[in-house]
Amino acid sequence: MPRWLIHCAVLLLFAVHTPLAATTPGGFRLAGVVVDSVSGAPIDRAAVTIAPVTSLDDTVTVLTSSNGQFLFAGLAAGKYRLTAGRRGYTFQGLDQHETYMTAIAVGQGLDSEHIRFRLFPEAVLAGNVSNDFGDPVRDARVFLFQRKIFSGAHTTNLVSRAATDDKGNYRFAHLAAGVYTVAVYAKPWYASSQGAGLRFGEGIGIRQVGFPDSAVQHAPPVPESAANPILDVVYPVSFYSNAGTLDTATPLSLVPGGSFSADFTLHAVPALRLRVKLPVDASENFTHSPPMGETAGDSTTTFAAAIQVSGEELENLSAHPVTGEPGYYEIFDAPPGELKLTASWLKNSGPYTEQSKTAQVSAESRIDMELPGPLASVSGMVQSNSRLKLTPEDDGEGPSPMLYLLPRGTENSVGTKIGEKGSFSLSLPAGQYEVSISGYGDSQIDSIKSPDAIVSGHIINLLPGKPVKLEVQLTIPNCSVAGFAMKEGKPISGAMILLIPVDSAQNASLFHRDQSDSDGSFSLANVLPGRYTLLAIENGWDLEWANLAVLFRYLPNGQPLEIKPGSSVTMNPKVQ
Repeated sequence: MPRWLIHCAVLLLFAVHTPLAATTPGGFRLAGVVVDSVSGAPIDRAAVTIAPVTSLDDTVTVLTSSNGQFLFAGLAAGKYRLTAGRRGYTFQGLDQHETYMTAIAVGQGLDSEHIRFRLFPEAVLAGNVSNDFGDPVRDARVFLFQRKIFSGAHTTNLVSRAATDDKGNYRFAHLAAGVYTVAVYAKPWYASSQGAGLRFGEGIGIRQVGFPDSAVQHAPPVPESAANPILDVVYPVSFYSNAGTLDTATPLSLVPGGSFSADFTLHAVPALRLRVKLPVDASENFTHSPPMGETAGDSTTTFAAAIQVSGEELENLSAHPVTGEPGYYEIFDAPPGELKLTASWLKNSGPYTEQSKTAQVSAESRIDMELPGPLASVSGMVQSNSRLKLTPEDDGEGPSPMLYLLPRGTENSVGTKIGEKGSFSLSLPAGQYEVSISGYGDSQIDSIKSPDAIVSGHIINLLPGKPVKLEVQLTIPNCSVAGFAMKEGKPISGAMILLIPVDSAQNASLFHRDQSDSDGSFSLANVLPGRYTLLAIENGWDLEWANLAVLFRYLPNGQPLEIKPGSSVTMNPKVQ
């Protein structure tokens, strides 16, 4: 449709407040009403957007009339995705759950003119951050976490970030109803590191822009030496309300249209000094400790430290090499809590390797990043079938292909760059590891083989001190599963479709989901060959299906299927 025609139609809608119709003659219609999810009242001037599911960038937007109605006419047969929003409401897709929503099927014999789009009033969470003296904390980092079931498991995810203004205020708007918690991290404006001087150049008697007079009045006097413990302080990450960890934070239940105020008072504590010993491979051959990212001989090393909460890196910390002690870095101004430490190195023109470690710190300490136990060499090849050419993403200009081994039951990881011909090598102690690969686009691990290690799916079990050879086979998934979710002989929309691998404990990437559309149809693409069970669950979006004990009662009524390479399977599962 020409852009000028759309603009004219929108102007007409503003003038007469009647449902807007796409004016292409003939074709099919898509119509309905947008209502408040709480009161059921129609919502006028809500923006409703449609796009063909095969071309989501090809959008048309209309505004609802005074009675909440919208209309698109002259549409070609097919499926359309609907989204809607209005000031004071969340922007959302039709019947949206996580990233899934119900598309509307338009065509002969299909009812696409009685859509009821329930729009949820937005919730708001705001508050103020102050310090020990009651003064506002400016530019504090505020982090919003949401507790919910995501991908079939109870999770707490970082969903938004904000910063306080010069009065210490912050605000999160446009929130969906749910359970949230808030965390705050800031640096005392007057604090200094030993030998580092005062932060930001502040001095007594000089009121900095954005800081009230009271902040200077209450600030400790500047010592003759910067190494004053009164100024050598930090604010630990603080969780609402006055909690020290995410697990003990007060949950905030926001209802549609509701608001909540969460205020913080930050209390300074002594800054921690941490000395970190890098892995041997990262530090050997150094005659001195170079600055981060610089070289010593034919070797290069980098080190980074960040505050971490629930697997999310919140803020980077300063880290510097220790003079005269090769392979050691020192972290200044570390708050107590969880840190993520990452070392990466390129030694003697060998492969690029990186290693991360999660550490809980509560006092000044030394942290050894060396992996525990005797190390064994792990090497091998990444290969592909005829459908996949092993070349880096973006012709070498994108991310380098990497192979990662993640120790089971930890948040640590070891990774190495994959060579141009698919070769890799690294050293690891005995234990169980999950293998993952990045840098090859949409490819997935098809299989892992080894004569030296116990392999189960994507999990390898390394034995103490024994060299291991791995063969990792990649492929681009080219199978699909489609059909209709059926209940009492009729197709049903909004059902959760779940494709579960028979060995469901091994690899989450083998799971596939969809939401049935208005005609009950669904489609699962990019599926690897293998044996699966297909489920359709009517009210499954709040189901903890990643827990096999929860999923167990649904499996007997699922449909088993075996997907052959390159096949497209059609099945109509019964909705449970």
